[in-house]
Amino acid sequence: MEERDEQAQVIEEQERRIAQEELESDFQRTFSTPSGERSLAFLYQYCRQNRTTYVQGDSHDTAFFEGKRDVILMIMSKIHVDDAEIINRSRDRALTKE
Repeated sequence: MEERDEQAQVIEEQERRIAQEELESDFQRTFSTPSGERSLAFLYQYCRQNRTTYVQGDSHDTAFFEGKRDVILMIMSKIHVDDAEIINRSRDRALTKE
């Protein structure tokens, strides 16, 4: 019985890992297109990744802004980019429009 439970756990872990890899691949494909890169640049600004989330005297707004920031951090971790890369992509895109 224990061996069967261990095997089931191994299979479940493999399935979770595969699902995470597929999700990561989906995020990378989504945000590697021109429209995806524009959306990522927007989300980077909107989710306050480049500025403080702290609002003096207002813990509710601070928590709200930190929640928004957590979303962009998760996306950035899935597509393996950092702040500098998003900023550079945005700058490069703006230069090509001129």
